[in-house]
Amino acid sequence: MISFKASDLHRQARQQLQQATAPKRLVLIHASIALGSTLLLAVLNFLFSLLIDDTGGLSGMGTRSLLSTAQTLMETVVMMALPFWQIGLTFLALRWARNDSVQTGHLLQGFRRFGPVFAFRLLYGFVFLALGFAAIHLASVIILMTPFSEALVDALSPMMDPSATAEQIEALFSPEKLSGMLDAAIPLFVVFGIIFLIAAIPVFYRLRLGEFAVMDGLGSGGALLHSLRITKGSWRHLVKLDLHFWWFYVLQVLCNLIANGNLLLPLLGISLPMGKEAAYFLFFGLGTALQILILWQFQGQVLTSYAVVYDTLSPPQAQPQ
Repeated sequence: MISFKASDLHRQARQQLQQATAPKRLVLIHASIALGSTLLLAVLNFLFSLLIDDTGGLSGMGTRSLLSTAQTLMETVVMMALPFWQIGLTFLALRWARNDSVQTGHLLQGFRRFGPVFAFRLLYGFVFLALGFAAIHLASVIILMTPFSEALVDALSPMMDPSATAEQIEALFSPEKLSGMLDAAIPLFVVFGIIFLIAAIPVFYRLRLGEFAVMDGLGSGGALLHSLRITKGSWRHLVKLDLHFWWFYVLQVLCNLIANGNLLLPLLGISLPMGKEAAYFLFFGLGTALQILILWQFQGQVLTSYAVVYDTLSPPQAQPQ
Protein backbone atom coordinates (compact mmCIF):
# COMPACT_ATOMS: atom_id res chain seq x y z
CA MET A 1 0.00 0.00 0.00
CA ILE A 2 1.31 3.43 -0.95
CA SER A 3 1.91 5.71 2.04
CA PHE A 4 1.53 9.46 1.77
CA LYS A 5 2.55 10.01 5.38
CA ALA A 6 5.02 12.89 5.41
CA SER A 7 7.50 11.10 7.67
CA ASP A 8 7.45 8.02 5.39
CA LEU A 9 8.06 10.17 2.31
CA HIS A 10 10.91 11.93 4.07
CA ARG A 11 12.43 8.62 5.14
CA GLN A 12 12.18 7.24 1.61
CA ALA A 13 13.88 10.35 0.24
CA ARG A 14 16.75 9.93 2.73
CA GLN A 15 17.16 6.32 1.68
CA GLN A 16 17.31 7.31 -1.99
CA LEU A 17 19.91 9.97 -1.26
CA GLN A 18 22.05 7.51 0.70
CA GLN A 19 22.39 5.48 -2.48
CA ALA A 20 23.25 8.52 -4.60
CA THR A 21 26.75 9.78 -5.32
CA ALA A 22 27.68 12.94 -3.41
CA PRO A 23 24.21 14.59 -3.46
CA LYS A 24 25.24 17.20 -0.88
CA ARG A 25 28.15 18.29 -3.07
CA LEU A 26 25.78 18.95 -5.98
CA VAL A 27 23.35 20.82 -3.71
CA LEU A 28 26.25 22.90 -2.41
CA ILE A 29 27.35 23.75 -5.95
CA HIS A 30 23.78 24.68 -6.88
CA ALA A 31 23.14 26.82 -3.78
CA SER A 32 26.55 28.53 -3.96
CA ILE A 33 26.03 29.59 -7.56
CA ALA A 34 22.37 30.61 -7.06
CA LEU A 35 22.90 32.65 -3.89
CA GLY A 36 26.48 33.63 -4.63
CA SER A 37 25.35 35.25 -7.88
CA THR A 38 22.93 37.49 -5.98
CA LEU A 39 25.70 38.52 -3.58
CA LEU A 40 28.07 39.15 -6.48
CA LEU A 41 25.36 41.16 -8.21
CA ALA A 42 24.96 43.34 -5.10
CA VAL A 43 28.73 43.97 -4.98
CA LEU A 44 28.88 44.83 -8.69
CA ASN A 45 25.86 47.14 -8.38
CA PHE A 46 27.64 48.95 -5.55
CA LEU A 47 30.79 49.33 -7.66
CA PHE A 48 28.79 50.53 -10.64
CA SER A 49 27.09 53.12 -8.42
CA LEU A 50 30.49 54.41 -7.27
CA LEU A 51 31.68 54.67 -10.88
CA ILE A 52 28.50 56.45 -11.95
CA ASP A 53 28.80 58.92 -9.05
CA ASP A 54 32.35 59.74 -10.15
CA THR A 55 31.20 60.74 -13.64
CA GLY A 56 29.49 63.97 -12.69
CA GLY A 57 28.71 66.89 -14.97
CA LEU A 58 27.76 67.10 -18.63
CA SER A 59 31.12 65.71 -19.77
CA GLY A 60 30.41 62.41 -18.03
CA MET A 61 26.88 62.00 -19.38
CA GLY A 62 27.92 59.49 -22.04
CA THR A 63 29.93 57.44 -19.54
CA ARG A 64 27.04 57.44 -17.06
CA SER A 65 24.66 56.25 -19.76
CA LEU A 66 27.04 53.47 -20.76
CA LEU A 67 27.58 52.35 -17.17
CA SER A 68 23.85 52.44 -16.40
CA THR A 69 23.10 50.35 -19.50
CA ALA A 70 25.79 47.82 -18.54
CA GLN A 71 24.42 47.66 -14.98
CA THR A 72 20.84 47.09 -16.17
CA LEU A 73 21.97 44.47 -18.68
CA MET A 74 23.96 42.62 -16.01
CA GLU A 75 20.98 42.58 -13.62
CA THR A 76 18.65 41.39 -16.39
CA VAL A 77 20.94 38.54 -17.45
CA VAL A 78 21.36 37.27 -13.89
CA MET A 79 17.66 37.52 -13.02
CA MET A 80 16.67 35.81 -16.28
CA ALA A 81 19.19 32.99 -15.83
CA LEU A 82 18.45 32.17 -12.19
CA PRO A 83 15.03 30.44 -12.72
CA PHE A 84 16.57 28.07 -15.27
CA TRP A 85 19.46 27.33 -12.93
CA GLN A 86 17.11 26.83 -9.96
CA ILE A 87 14.96 24.26 -11.74
CA GLY A 88 18.05 22.17 -12.50
CA LEU A 89 17.95 20.88 -8.92
CA THR A 90 14.39 19.67 -9.53
CA PHE A 91 15.78 17.52 -12.34
CA LEU A 92 18.41 16.08 -9.99
CA ALA A 93 15.75 15.31 -7.36
CA LEU A 94 13.81 13.30 -9.94
CA ARG A 95 16.89 11.24 -10.72
CA TRP A 96 17.71 10.75 -7.04
CA ALA A 97 14.14 9.54 -6.41
CA ARG A 98 14.57 6.98 -9.23
CA ASN A 99 18.09 5.85 -8.30
CA ASP A 100 19.37 7.19 -11.64
CA SER A 101 22.96 8.34 -12.01
CA VAL A 102 23.55 12.05 -11.59
CA GLN A 103 26.31 14.26 -12.95
CA THR A 104 27.24 17.88 -12.29
CA GLY A 105 26.20 18.77 -15.83
CA HIS A 106 22.62 17.78 -15.03
CA LEU A 107 22.34 21.05 -13.09
CA LEU A 108 22.15 22.75 -16.50
CA GLN A 109 19.05 20.81 -17.57
CA GLY A 110 16.87 23.87 -17.07
CA PHE A 111 18.86 25.68 -19.77
CA ARG A 112 18.73 22.64 -22.05
CA ARG A 113 14.93 22.70 -21.78
CA PHE A 114 14.80 26.47 -22.04
CA GLY A 115 11.65 26.65 -24.21
CA PRO A 116 9.37 24.40 -22.14
CA VAL A 117 10.63 25.85 -18.84
CA PHE A 118 10.16 29.44 -20.06
CA ALA A 119 6.65 28.70 -21.36
CA PHE A 120 5.81 26.88 -18.13
CA ARG A 121 6.85 29.91 -16.05
CA LEU A 122 4.71 32.20 -18.22
CA LEU A 123 1.65 29.96 -18.01
CA TYR A 124 2.11 29.46 -14.28
CA GLY A 125 2.36 33.20 -13.70
CA PHE A 126 -0.65 33.85 -15.95
CA VAL A 127 -2.79 31.47 -13.86
CA PHE A 128 -2.15 33.45 -10.68
CA LEU A 129 -2.44 36.79 -12.48
CA ALA A 130 -5.88 35.73 -13.68
CA LEU A 131 -6.77 34.65 -10.14
CA GLY A 132 -5.65 38.06 -8.89
CA PHE A 133 -7.84 39.92 -11.40
CA ALA A 134 -10.82 37.72 -10.56
CA ALA A 135 -10.27 38.21 -6.83
CA ILE A 136 -10.00 42.01 -7.07
CA HIS A 137 -13.16 42.13 -9.19
CA LEU A 138 -15.11 40.01 -6.72
CA ALA A 139 -13.71 42.00 -3.79
CA SER A 140 -14.81 45.26 -5.45
CA VAL A 141 -18.35 43.92 -5.92
CA ILE A 142 -18.50 42.82 -2.28
CA ILE A 143 -17.15 46.13 -0.94
CA LEU A 144 -19.63 48.11 -3.06
CA MET A 145 -22.42 46.27 -1.27
CA THR A 146 -21.17 47.37 2.16
CA PRO A 147 -20.87 50.74 3.95
CA PHE A 148 -17.07 50.53 3.54
CA SER A 149 -17.48 51.62 -0.08
CA GLU A 150 -18.55 55.16 0.81
CA ALA A 151 -15.12 56.39 1.90
CA LEU A 152 -13.44 54.71 -1.09
CA VAL A 153 -15.92 56.15 -3.60
CA ASP A 154 -15.54 59.63 -2.08
CA ALA A 155 -11.75 59.35 -2.36
CA LEU A 156 -11.81 58.16 -5.98
CA SER A 157 -14.72 60.19 -7.35
CA PRO A 158 -12.62 63.28 -8.23
CA MET A 159 -10.51 61.11 -10.55
CA MET A 160 -13.65 60.11 -12.47
CA ASP A 161 -14.95 63.67 -12.83
CA PRO A 162 -14.75 64.56 -16.56
CA SER A 163 -14.74 68.27 -15.75
CA ALA A 164 -11.68 68.04 -13.47
CA THR A 165 -8.72 70.17 -14.53
CA ALA A 166 -5.13 68.93 -14.81
CA GLU A 167 -4.26 70.83 -11.62
CA GLN A 168 -7.10 69.15 -9.73
CA ILE A 169 -6.03 65.72 -10.95
CA GLU A 170 -2.42 66.43 -9.98
CA ALA A 171 -3.52 67.54 -6.52
CA LEU A 172 -5.10 64.13 -5.97
CA PHE A 173 -1.61 62.57 -6.02
CA SER A 174 -0.30 64.64 -3.14
CA PRO A 175 0.99 62.59 -0.17
CA GLU A 176 -2.03 63.55 1.94
CA LYS A 177 -4.55 62.53 -0.74
CA LEU A 178 -2.75 59.28 -1.53
CA SER A 179 -2.62 58.42 2.16
CA GLY A 180 -6.38 59.01 2.41
CA MET A 181 -7.03 56.81 -0.63
CA LEU A 182 -4.94 54.00 0.84
CA ASP A 183 -6.75 54.22 4.16
CA ALA A 184 -10.12 54.10 2.38
CA ALA A 185 -8.97 51.09 0.33
CA ILE A 186 -7.89 48.98 3.35
CA PRO A 187 -11.22 47.07 3.49
CA LEU A 188 -10.88 46.33 -0.23
CA PHE A 189 -7.34 45.01 0.26
CA VAL A 190 -8.45 42.84 3.19
CA VAL A 191 -11.34 41.28 1.27
CA PHE A 192 -9.11 40.82 -1.79
CA GLY A 193 -6.45 39.08 0.31
CA ILE A 194 -8.98 36.69 1.84
CA ILE A 195 -10.55 35.81 -1.51
CA PHE A 196 -7.18 35.42 -3.23
CA LEU A 197 -5.80 33.12 -0.52
CA ILE A 198 -8.94 30.95 -0.53
CA ALA A 199 -8.67 30.54 -4.31
CA ALA A 200 -4.88 30.51 -4.71
CA ILE A 201 -3.85 27.99 -2.04
CA PRO A 202 -5.63 24.99 -3.64
CA VAL A 203 -4.48 26.07 -7.11
CA PHE A 204 -0.90 26.45 -5.88
CA TYR A 205 -0.85 22.90 -4.52
CA ARG A 206 -2.66 21.47 -7.55
CA LEU A 207 0.12 22.93 -9.74
CA ARG A 208 2.91 22.21 -7.24
CA LEU A 209 4.28 19.22 -9.17
CA GLY A 210 4.28 21.01 -12.53
CA GLU A 211 8.01 21.74 -12.32
CA PHE A 212 8.74 18.03 -11.92
CA ALA A 213 6.53 17.25 -14.91
CA VAL A 214 8.23 19.78 -17.18
CA MET A 215 11.64 18.42 -16.15
CA ASP A 216 10.29 14.91 -16.79
CA GLY A 217 9.90 15.69 -20.49
CA LEU A 218 6.43 17.22 -20.76
CA GLY A 219 5.66 20.52 -22.46
CA SER A 220 4.52 23.58 -20.52
CA GLY A 221 0.78 23.08 -20.90
CA GLY A 222 1.09 19.32 -20.51
CA ALA A 223 3.07 19.76 -17.30
CA LEU A 224 0.37 21.96 -15.76
CA LEU A 225 -2.41 19.60 -16.84
CA HIS A 226 -0.48 16.58 -15.58
CA SER A 227 0.02 18.24 -12.19
CA LEU A 228 -3.69 19.06 -12.02
CA ARG A 229 -4.58 15.48 -12.89
CA ILE A 230 -2.29 13.67 -10.45
CA THR A 231 -3.00 16.00 -7.51
CA LYS A 232 -6.77 15.72 -7.85
CA GLY A 233 -7.88 14.59 -4.42
CA SER A 234 -4.26 14.40 -3.26
CA TRP A 235 -3.07 18.00 -2.96
CA ARG A 236 -3.65 17.97 0.80
CA HIS A 237 -0.81 15.44 1.07
CA LEU A 238 1.47 18.16 -0.28
CA VAL A 239 0.16 20.56 2.35
CA LYS A 240 1.00 18.02 5.06
CA LEU A 241 4.46 17.54 3.55
CA ASP A 242 5.04 21.31 3.64
CA LEU A 243 3.96 21.33 7.29
CA HIS A 244 6.34 18.46 7.97
CA PHE A 245 9.18 20.61 6.67
CA TRP A 246 8.07 23.75 8.53
CA TRP A 247 11.48 24.05 10.22
CA PHE A 248 13.23 24.19 6.83
CA TYR A 249 11.10 27.11 5.66
CA VAL A 250 11.41 28.88 9.03
CA LEU A 251 15.20 28.62 8.82
CA GLN A 252 15.12 30.23 5.37
CA VAL A 253 12.93 33.05 6.67
CA LEU A 254 15.38 33.62 9.53
CA CYS A 255 18.25 33.77 7.02
CA ASN A 256 16.37 36.43 5.06
CA LEU A 257 15.78 38.39 8.26
CA ILE A 258 19.50 38.22 9.05
CA ALA A 259 20.31 39.33 5.50
CA ASN A 260 18.17 42.42 6.13
CA GLY A 261 19.56 43.04 9.62
CA ASN A 262 20.96 46.41 8.55
CA LEU A 263 17.34 47.57 8.10
CA LEU A 264 15.68 45.67 10.95
CA LEU A 265 18.06 46.49 13.82
CA PRO A 266 17.65 50.30 13.53
CA LEU A 267 13.86 49.75 13.63
CA LEU A 268 14.40 48.03 16.99
CA GLY A 269 16.41 50.99 18.25
CA ILE A 270 19.78 49.24 17.86
CA SER A 271 22.44 51.45 16.30
CA LEU A 272 25.17 49.87 14.22
CA PRO A 273 28.83 50.90 14.75
CA MET A 274 29.55 51.04 11.01
CA GLY A 275 28.51 52.76 7.81
CA LYS A 276 25.38 51.86 5.86
CA GLU A 277 27.29 50.15 3.05
CA ALA A 278 29.41 48.07 5.44
CA ALA A 279 26.32 47.02 7.44
CA TYR A 280 24.47 46.09 4.25
CA PHE A 281 27.22 43.80 2.97
CA LEU A 282 27.93 42.35 6.41
CA PHE A 283 24.35 41.23 7.02
CA PHE A 284 23.67 40.30 3.39
CA GLY A 285 26.82 38.19 3.27
CA LEU A 286 26.09 36.54 6.62
CA GLY A 287 22.48 35.74 5.66
CA THR A 288 23.61 34.36 2.29
CA ALA A 289 26.29 32.15 3.88
CA LEU A 290 23.84 30.75 6.43
CA GLN A 291 21.25 30.03 3.75
CA ILE A 292 23.82 28.19 1.63
CA LEU A 293 24.70 26.10 4.69
CA ILE A 294 21.03 25.24 5.33
CA LEU A 295 20.39 24.35 1.70
CA TRP A 296 23.54 22.22 1.57
CA GLN A 297 22.40 20.27 4.62
CA PHE A 298 18.68 19.84 3.94
CA GLN A 299 17.48 20.88 0.47
CA GLY A 300 18.28 17.55 -1.17
CA GLN A 301 16.08 15.69 1.31
CA VAL A 302 13.23 18.18 0.99
CA LEU A 303 13.16 18.33 -2.81
CA THR A 304 13.61 14.57 -3.24
CA SER A 305 10.60 14.04 -0.95
CA TYR A 306 8.45 15.95 -3.44
CA ALA A 307 10.01 14.00 -6.30
CA VAL A 308 8.98 10.79 -4.51
CA VAL A 309 5.42 12.13 -4.28
CA TYR A 310 5.48 12.96 -8.01
CA ASP A 311 6.62 9.46 -8.96
CA THR A 312 4.20 7.88 -6.47
CA LEU A 313 1.22 9.69 -7.98
CA SER A 314 2.21 9.11 -11.60
CA PRO A 315 4.49 6.90 -13.63
CA PRO A 316 7.47 8.71 -15.19
CA GLN A 317 6.44 10.54 -18.36
CA ALA A 318 9.88 10.36 -19.89
CA GLN A 319 13.18 9.22 -18.52
CA PRO A 320 15.35 12.32 -18.08
CA GLN A 321 18.67 12.32 -19.89
